[in-house]
Amino acid sequence: MRALSALLGAIALCSFRAASDCLPEAVPWASRKEVVIDGERQPLGLWAFTWQSAALNSAIFELLAGEVLGYRTRETNRSGVVVSGLWAIAGCDVVVSTRSEAEASCELRDGHAVSKTHLNFETWDYYLPATLKTLDASQFSHRKPINLGTLGFN
Repeated sequence: MRALSALLGAIALCSFRAASDCLPEAVPWASRKEVVIDGERQPLGLWAFTWQSAALNSAIFELLAGEVLGYRTRETNRSGVVVSGLWAIAGCDVVVSTRSEAEASCELRDGHAVSKTHLNFETWDYYLPATLKTLDASQFSHRKPINLGTLGFN
């Protein structure tokens, strides 16, 4: 347990050191790849949630994706609202409290929303069905988030 606590502490400290890499054999920033979404090259975008476990999972992912896998990453936004993270993946980078607010404040239309957010962690199952159903019914169902599975919590 002490080793795990030490590892998590080191990752948390490293994630705040933006000027340098954390791992000794990190892929240099200049060599890191970007993703291409709708023809636009950009860093891998992560919408971070504000509760501690989600923030830690986001920090671990950014560290591994950047320094081990060699992708440029960036945090696109941060909120405590799961629905905001789901809509952000679809291309609506607005912080909202409810699905109805998201639907009212975001237009999914050609040429309007190239998503800058590609991932988020700890999206609770309670919020998924209604949001995915709304996105399925739109002409932009190809932009809806894909559930990649659990981190092991149930």
